[in-house]
Amino acid sequence: MYEVSLVVNKGTTCPDSITRYVKVYPEFHADFKVIDLLCPFDPISFIDLSEATYKPVTQWLWKFGDSTTSDEQNPKHAFAHGGEYNVTLIAQTEKGCVDTVTKVTNIDDFRPFAGNDTIIVKGERIYFNATGGTSFKWSPDYYLNDTNINNPVGYYTDTGTFTYKVHITTEGQCEGDAYITVRVVGQSSV
Repeated sequence: MYEVSLVVNKGTTCPDSITRYVKVYPEFHADFKVIDLLCPFDPISFIDLSEATYKPVTQWLWKFGDSTTSDEQNPKHAFAHGGEYNVTLIAQTEKGCVDTVTKVTNIDDFRPFAGNDTIIVKGERIYFNATGGTSFKWSPDYYLNDTNINNPVGYYTDTGTFTYKVHITTEGQCEGDAYITVRVVGQSSV
């Protein structure tokens, strides 16, 4: 907003003046929102919400904070790692107005892990310890005492090789699978 004054007959015996506030248009505000789950490797939608008095908005430059960019209006982008990213949108109208907005996007630091493959002797127990989430579902269920916890106990009465999958979910609803193989032998050896 600007203050503008008009003076008439300045320096004469009958001068006059008036002062008014003037708003200058156009207004232009870049903005965006993020939708979808904020999980590593999952495409996340970035939606342009930029508003301009004189439309249209014709150019977009997205900087995702991980050395990648896009010039689409509503891009999808997947982050390779969890963490905090400063996402910037630089938008421009047909009339040449430019605005920039930066928002922090927190990607869940999701790393599902079932444990290291191992060898045990028949009749021994193995204590599993999956990590990376808050909800766990093991399959198949054979030889496990509980398939809905991160740390079931396996007890093997037979020899063989057993591969388990654990489906892990985080509080933020990121989901992924991890695997572990247990080889059960008849006797120990050096």
